[in-house]
Amino acid sequence: MQIHHSNNSPLIQAQVEAAKVTGWNTLVNNNAVCLVLAGQAEWIKENQPSRIMGNRFVITKKALEDVVENCQLPQVDNLDHWKVKARFCLQGHLDPDLSEKAESGQLQSPIVSQMGRTVLFQLLASYKWKLQLGDVQGAFLEAGPIPER
Repeated sequence: MQIHHSNNSPLIQAQVEAAKVTGWNTLVNNNAVCLVLAGQAEWIKENQPSRIMGNRFVITKKALEDVVENCQLPQVDNLDHWKVKARFCLQGHLDPDLSEKAESGQLQSPIVSQMGRTVLFQLLASYKWKLQLGDVQGAFLEAGPIPER
């Protein structure tokens, strides 16, 4: 469930701000972002404005695993049932290198296709395997360094 980045109740807003810090720190710790000094930022704005893309945090409330595992229906107003997550997103459709990246196959993401999911579920059922789910924080940050432009 997506929620607004501001003007929430004080308890929710505190969780939103903490989630933003966690999301940002994940990017920093994986060397996915670098900060530029004000002078360099001004130079980029003046000389390479097409290199700047819009961005925002996408803020969501996610039901806690123990609530779901206990077959409880998460209550909307119960803070013990939810975790607030923040994901920093760029407007990738404005990437000046979008065509080049698409042509070289750099826009692929590790998401299972509908066919792959169907095959997976059939294998699970046929072999009576148990499904276990996992979530890797920062899983999409494995692309490696991008050449400077």
